[in-house]
Amino acid sequence: MNYFFTVFLVLVFLFLLNFILPHLVKLYWKKRNLKLMESSGKIFLTFDDGPDETCTAEILNTLKEYNIKATFFVVGERAERNSSLIERMIKEGHAIGLHGNKHVHPWKSNPWKAMDDLREGQKALQNLGVRANYLRPPYGKINFFSLMYVLYNRFIFVHWNTDLHDYKETVPENLKNKLDKEVTAGKVVLLHDGRVQGAKPNKVTSEGLRLFLQNMKTDKSLFATIAAVL
Repeated sequence: MNYFFTVFLVLVFLFLLNFILPHLVKLYWKKRNLKLMESSGKIFLTFDDGPDETCTAEILNTLKEYNIKATFFVVGERAERNSSLIERMIKEGHAIGLHGNKHVHPWKSNPWKAMDDLREGQKALQNLGVRANYLRPPYGKINFFSLMYVLYNRFIFVHWNTDLHDYKETVPENLKNKLDKEVTAGKVVLLHDGRVQGAKPNKVTSEGLRLFLQNMKTDKSLFATIAAVL
């Protein structure tokens, strides 16, 4: 009986260590950083899962047309395949953050695999001349090993307060309507310029964003990168 009780306690401890503790730390970071961004009165467009040869290029074209700066949380292996887009992001004044290397889910893989994914993604960006100070881990989650990596490298954790689920949309006008409704001062907007294989057409995001910016009445000077606050 003592043996099984000991095993139970060890399992509980490991669960708390790998999931609960990192989650609590993440909630603290999320609350603190979102408070700063909300109080700034700015609007932060953020894009995950890219860069994508077509979608990211079209988004950059739109942002340039309206003189808007955004933040791209890029996947390392995709950044290496589209290095010219990374160079363009830097040249045009956008911020770049890390989103892993292969988009590994920290809670659905070996505990150390998420850390390795961050390390490989960081290395990929460094090879492209990018020192990423900002991190949005895949699915916005961390485990114990990835938490240790974040702390060691002093990444600034960036969450969001507006998720429009653009990857589920198939009609650009629907996304445009969501942006009209949800995007106001203090919002950190989660969008996606990349897609996993088999997901909906990624042009929905670029086209929906263009429709939104063409018709929006909000002062476009409110848009900023996260580097303006964090």
